Amino acid sequence: METSISMTIEFLIAGALFILISIPLCVGKIPPNRLYGIRIPKAFESTELWYKVNALGGGIMILYGAIMLSVGAALFFLSKRVTVDFNLSIIGLFVLIGASLAYILLACNRIQ
Repeated sequence: METSISMTIEFLIAGALFILISIPLCVGKIPPNRLYGIRIPKAFESTELWYKVNALGGGIMILYGAIMLSVGAALFFLSKRVTVDFNLSIIGLFVLIGASLAYILLACNRIQ
């Protein structure tokens, strides 16, 4: 039971962090910088591209954050009926994070 609770908490925290970090990017509150935002070479070509890349990347991160929150909620409600291996859930979390970052990279490099 404790493993299910910790898995639930991990997915909920990761999802919430993804969403909270992404909101300022989506609404254009983060000016060009080297510390916070989608920092790919294309984003630094112009200020306009910076905001476009970060709006798209932030939106994708919100989507994946919502997926993580959904998985966390599902684990919470299913934890009494289904046993999930802790290591498998960690792998799943990192796969989701990696997939979101790969998708952000691919999508943002297509912006004109």
